Order: sequence, then C-alpha cells, then structure tokens
Amino acid sequence: MNANILAALFQDSLQQVLDNRVFRLLVIMTICMVAPTFLIGFHQDHISMLWMWEYSYSELTATLGVPVPPDVRPDEMLIKGIQTVVIEGIAGVAGIIFCIAATAFFVPRMLEKGAADTLFSKPISRTALLVMRYFSGLLFVTVLSFALVGGMWTGFALVSGYTDTGFLWSAVTLVYLYALLHSFSVLVGTVTRSSVAAILLVLMMFMFSGCVHRGWVFKEYAQESYALEVLRIEMREEGSGELREEEEEDSTLLNFLTVLLDTLHYTLPKTGDATTITGMLREAVEGTGPALNDTEASVVFEDHPEGMTLIGSSTPDFDEPVTWVPRDPDADARQRVFLKRRGREPEEAPAPGERVRRLVASRVASAFEDGLDERADRGELLSGPSKERAMFGPNQLIAVRWEEGSESDGLHRSRFFFHFSEWLYEIDLTVPHAMMGDEAYEEWEDDFFRGLSIGTEQFRGPMQWYEDEFGWDAPWKFNAFFSIGTSLAFALFCLLLSIFRLNRYDF
Repeated sequence: MNANILAALFQDSLQQVLDNRVFRLLVIMTICMVAPTFLIGFHQDHISMLWMWEYSYSELTATLGVPVPPDVRPDEMLIKGIQTVVIEGIAGVAGIIFCIAATAFFVPRMLEKGAADTLFSKPISRTALLVMRYFSGLLFVTVLSFALVGGMWTGFALVSGYTDTGFLWSAVTLVYLYALLHSFSVLVGTVTRSSVAAILLVLMMFMFSGCVHRGWVFKEYAQESYALEVLRIEMREEGSGELREEEEEDSTLLNFLTVLLDTLHYTLPKTGDATTITGMLREAVEGTGPALNDTEASVVFEDHPEGMTLIGSSTPDFDEPVTWVPRDPDADARQRVFLKRRGREPEEAPAPGERVRRLVASRVASAFEDGLDERADRGELLSGPSKERAMFGPNQLIAVRWEEGSESDGLHRSRFFFHFSEWLYEIDLTVPHAMMGDEAYEEWEDDFFRGLSIGTEQFRGPMQWYEDEFGWDAPWKFNAFFSIGTSLAFALFCLLLSIFRLNRYDF
C-alpha cells in the first residue's frame, strides 16, 4: 500500500467524520461546555462573571448555607468538581454513548450492496478498509476529546489562573474507553450489517461489563474482609495455643458463580478502570496523591512536612526508616523526619505461664521517656523530656518532646507514638532552633500531623478499597498494566474477528 492510497484512506476517514451531523452537534455541545471556563473565573477569594460582576465566596456560602472548610481552597474545589462532572459524568458516559451512536453506521454503510461493490472493486484490501473505518471512529472521538479537555484546561488557565497538567490525560482516557467499545461496535456491525444492532449491543456490553466489574470488586472485597477477620481470630487465639478451625461448607453453586464472575471480568474490557487510571496518571504528573501511603495498614500522610521532601517511594515497605530531608540543598542538614514501623509482638518471649503483652504506644513512649530522663540526669539535654497526649484532628498520638544540643545551637526534638492494627509507629522530628522558634515549630508540627489518616480501611467501601489496591506495581489482578493489556487484547480480538468475517463475504 503506497502513500497515495494511505492519504486517500485518511481523507475518506476525515470526510466520514466531518459529514456526520451528530459530530457537528457534539462540536456545538463541546463549545457550550468549554465556553463557561472562559466566561467565569474562579479566583482565590471570589468568582468573576463576564469580567464585570464579582461575588465573594463568603456571600455565596451565606446564600447557599454551605460552609467551606477553612483548610480548603474554594476555587480549586469548584474547578476540580466541574472537571469531574464534565469528564466522568457528561463526557465519560453520555458523550461516549453519543459517539457510539454517531459512528455505529461506519461499517454497516460500507457493507451496503451498492457501496460494497464500489469499495471492494478498488485495489485496496478489505482489511485496510475495515481498519480505516475503525480509525475513523477514533479520529471522531479524538478531535472532540482533545477539544473539550484542552479547551477547558486553557479556559481555567487563562481566566482562573489554575493549571492542572494531569487533567490533560482525561482526553487520552476518553479515547481509550471509546476504542474498547468501538472495536465491539465494528464486530457487531460487520456480523449483522446493522447500525441499530451495533448501537444496542454496544450499550448492553458497556453496562454489562460495568456491572461485572463492580460485582467482581464486591466479591474480592468480601473475600479480603473475610480473610482478615479469620486472621484476627487466629492471632487472638494464638497465645493460648487454640486456633479456631471453622468448617467451610462447599457450595457448588457459589464456586461456579465465583469462577464465572472471574472469567467474565478477565475476558471483558475493564471499562470501569478508565477513571481510576486517569486519576493515577494525574497523580503521577501533578503529584496530587498522598505524600506517604502505608497500604498494608492504611496509614496515610496527605502532605510532606513543610519545606521537606521524601527519600524513596511514597508506598514504602518499612525495611528501613522512612526519611524526609530539607528540599533546599542549602538548608541545615540536621533537619530530619524519620518514620519507623514495627510489629506489636514483644521482642522477648514471655516467661512460661506469663500472658503475652503486645506493644502499645503508651508503654513504649514511657520506656523511651525513661531513657531520656537518664540523659537529662547526666546533663545531656537542654530541657525536657515531657510526655503528653497530642490531638491532631481525630487522631490521638503520644508525644515525647525535649531539646538538646548547646544553648547557642539547640535542637527541637519530638517523637510521636501510635499503634494501629498489628503495627506500632514511631515518628522522630529534629529541627534546629536557628530554623524555627518555639511557636513556628509547633505550627510546623501541627500542619504535618493534621494530614495524617489512621485506619481509613474501616470506613472504605468496596470501590474505594479497590482504587487503593489498584496500581502500576500492584498484584496482577489489581495491576493497571494487566487491566490495560487485557482490555486492548479484547479490542484486538474483536477487530480480528471482524476482519475474518469480512473477508468471507461474497459481494
């Protein structure tokens, strides 16, 4: 196939898009969704409309009766809300359905008696013609997606001064989602030669695959919750040497449904993962994810200590202490934050007949304070130590504070203790006096710990649990690359079946 034929096929694909009335309608709808981002500005303390009228957020909240938390930027919250509604709701569902309906006739029209005789008499293979019809649909959606996402991004950047580079990935995700569904549409159109059948069956597959995905997530969540509960029971009873053995009734029907659900989930395209993948890409580009996430115990630090950066992964294995260092290379290198995690089982085995006492934050903090008291008696500390229960939002930690060094070059020192589930955590903070006074150090400390969430899996639903498990380096069934690979394999399989069927038509 030479360059002239390829150019002609591309021109044909472009003409298929431009001559489509639904495409023109969707262009108008895209302009209607992009225009408000240029006409309405979301600023740090007010909203402007048509560059003339301004309304403060306090006025709006008083009118609507919806308070804005003091630690939330209302402009950023509103812009992200609009982006979510437009991309995940309007474009990600309704827009994709409109695009499927608009492009479903591409293949059936090609297979109509008169059109097929004309097309297939040309020196172009049927495979090339079908593939170009598929790419005509991709071109259709690519133009609309990048116009929508790029237009909104530009509007928010110019008028509101808000730039979110990760948001641009939404356009790629919309094309990816459509590519999966369009491959099935091409298959149905090739087999049935009916655009109505293609539309109906694709919509049914879209909804069915979403239901299968949700059902599979609920199944995995239930199995994980059951396994954790059995593990907790066994660990509680391990000290007395009595392990509870629960009888499991073998249910043939339940096993069959589980296998069927797994088979459908791994076979069908993972359309429900598109939004999750977009969020992961945005986090990778913008760094919008948590500063540190202990996925094993669901302990999360939303933000880094101010002026500091994390060494290593944001999802550590805790083989070594997690370390934050100053972001500025010229800053005092003694400023450090260390986070350690260890099991709560005692390091020394209990005496025969003695009850096993698991480590708790208060006892470990008291032992640590005793060691500091000995240092204070030897004159090694400037002040302290002092132990107290520190509240940061809903979290209560045991804090031990002291100061060491010399009068002219002292150090603020703090160590915080807390335990959750099977783990005990210790967080050590060191800041030179020259960098922060007492009041500034307390504010710095408070800002860091207010971003701490402990034990959030107790409040997670199945879908939130799945999003936390899903990742680029997660186990294969929660792996993003596996999800994308199997979904693209489904699309390729549909296209190969379409080519196989088309080449056996006799016109």
